[in-house]
Amino acid sequence: MINILYAVPYYTYKVNNWQDKKAKMQNAMKHQIFTRSTISHSPFESDRSNPRYYINDFLSIFEEELQEFGKELKLNSFKIEDIWTVQYAKGDFHAVHTHGTCNLSAVLYFDYDNTEHSATHFVVGQNDIRNTTDIASPSVEEGEIVIFPANTLHFTSPNASDKVRRVISFDITTTKKLNV
Repeated sequence: MINILYAVPYYTYKVNNWQDKKAKMQNAMKHQIFTRSTISHSPFESDRSNPRYYINDFLSIFEEELQEFGKELKLNSFKIEDIWTVQYAKGDFHAVHTHGTCNLSAVLYFDYDNTEHSATHFVVGQNDIRNTTDIASPSVEEGEIVIFPANTLHFTSPNASDKVRRVISFDITTTKKLNV
């Protein structure tokens, strides 16, 4: 389903059979090693600097959602460039950043309580008439994937909950020029 976030399209997909797929993915990731970010202005834990043996499992488990995305964008093919997991304990957050070397980036809200956690925040492309920066955040639930242009500035707020907020992120390169 395509949506509009400050005139930039983004896509959301509800994972079918979420509880079953989540359990399979948890099993695939059970031996993951998370490393604390050394960037002082962005505390969180990620497995990005460690081997991620679950990548093929991820592609298999979420094949249906990835195919739906490819069909909606009428892509002949696309490539998942990288997949990693980030987890945020209480107080953890991710500073403003992009994933600019690919076409699209995605977030799968894996351990996410929308009553206690906040979604990814996107920086609106330009300042408004008040010379302030606006922030847009999609309404999401656990088991949803949000796909957006990789060069879009985005960040997370500090996790105010005692519950860990965990996402699986991935970058996508398409072979078709996107109008995003």
